[in-house]
Amino acid sequence: MGNINYTFKGKNKMKKFFKTLLISVSFLMIGCSSDDDSDNGEDTKNEFAPSELSFTEISKTQVMISWKDNSLDETKFSVFRGVGGDTLSEYLIIPSDSTSFTDTVDPEFSYKYSIKAVTEAETYESDVMIVTYQDPGGTTFNTKNSDDIETFAINSDLTKIATGSDNGNITVFDVTQYDPNDFNLEKDYSIWQGSHSTTPDKIIFSPDGAILLSKSSTGLKVWDSLSGSLIWNNLIQFDNIEFVNNGDNILGYGNSTLTLFDSQNGNTIWSKDNIDNAVFLSNGTNVFCTKLGEFVNIDISTGDDTWTFTNSPNEIKLSEDGSIVVGQFGTNQIIIFNSADGSIKSSFTHNSEIDNSLLSGDGSVFVTMNTNPLFLKFSDTETGAELSSFTIDENVELSEMKISQDGSLISGDYSQRGNVWNNIGNKVISHYYDSSHEITVFSKDGSKFGMAGRNRSFPSGYYSVLDIYTPSGDEIYEFQDHSGSLKKVSFLENENSIFLTTSSKELYILDLNEKWILSSN
Repeated sequence: MGNINYTFKGKNKMKKFFKTLLISVSFLMIGCSSDDDSDNGEDTKNEFAPSELSFTEISKTQVMISWKDNSLDETKFSVFRGVGGDTLSEYLIIPSDSTSFTDTVDPEFSYKYSIKAVTEAETYESDVMIVTYQDPGGTTFNTKNSDDIETFAINSDLTKIATGSDNGNITVFDVTQYDPNDFNLEKDYSIWQGSHSTTPDKIIFSPDGAILLSKSSTGLKVWDSLSGSLIWNNLIQFDNIEFVNNGDNILGYGNSTLTLFDSQNGNTIWSKDNIDNAVFLSNGTNVFCTKLGEFVNIDISTGDDTWTFTNSPNEIKLSEDGSIVVGQFGTNQIIIFNSADGSIKSSFTHNSEIDNSLLSGDGSVFVTMNTNPLFLKFSDTETGAELSSFTIDENVELSEMKISQDGSLISGDYSQRGNVWNNIGNKVISHYYDSSHEITVFSKDGSKFGMAGRNRSFPSGYYSVLDIYTPSGDEIYEFQDHSGSLKKVSFLENENSIFLTTSSKELYILDLNEKWILSSN
């Protein structure tokens, strides 16, 4: 039996008045009726039936069922419910003037509901509503590509996906065309296709989604994202490109040159030579680079140097909001700068020569490490103070190392195994894949991370699996309804969806939300 929580309308006196009025009007209408009015009784009956039947999820095991009370003098409401494949049967009696109740439910079953308003003379019945619990699931797009997808981009409102493939093709898909009830796997959701002569290695939508930018070893191309028409191209080989200034400009770095273009026509706004290294963000305001033996900050809008540090770092890392910039100098010195004015926030040295380093997305934590043995040191970027340090037991060199947004977790791969540690050296998860571990990704909100790998399945060959975990290592979800190896995996902006591509030329959007939904059967 459900938890009986009632919501009342509180309008008894008005209902009695309208009932009296209706009776008076009905007697008058009877005297004027004709044979053509034979269906009016059924229409009137439907008018008084509970309507706008809906539900609100309270938890995985509770839903609130609501309706609009249209009857004028019901004595009670009778709730009919069917569980799973059962037919509807009377389940609860609820007092008159109620408009909702809370029910206890089991996610293993679907539930049918109908509400009857019972008066002394008539019974008025609502339509039937079916609710069911939806596990995490996905949307699959057949890309029609003959080669592997190497890069992808999704526009800000999640309506278009662009992919770049081994064969040089750029393809844009319309996500809104997807129909989950259309099981035609050969349906083509692509809008248009363009190409490079070599494999694209980066694709970006402008902030408003109107322009698509693609880059390969033979230059960059700028497309109208809706029609696919080529707006302009440039044959310079760029190491990095980004939209900046709200999409009005494109910043490119390559061949020791930093160039700002007008995104609409490709005209050069400014250009700087003798740049040895350049780090900048999508829609950022500054470029951090090494130039002629100095560390320089350049204003993107003007191309002017805003501050200079008289030494050149080996490595430059930038927080996601651009406020913190970190430089590694020599073999083991770290200096953390305030990006706005170049002032030094903190500095420290690592115990020995640094082999690798990581900056958390929020810029609060910097991790330095050396191998043989593998030693990691977590430092506070604000003060330079050591937060923690530890040696990982395995005498191995980790690859593909990543750090979570807040610096609380790090990951690294070795010998077909994906590993995640917390910032005090405890191993959160170590997942062995009998073919290969491929990808670890962290959500920006810190609520989860994903690990993907490839396993053998005899005699059919290989299959890939994506596991989603909480920060403490509890598994939330496992996805393996796909073939081929996973090529790209990325959390989307809402953090509860994941986009991934496979070597079988498939695209997936996975919804990680578990929720009660309306169902048609």
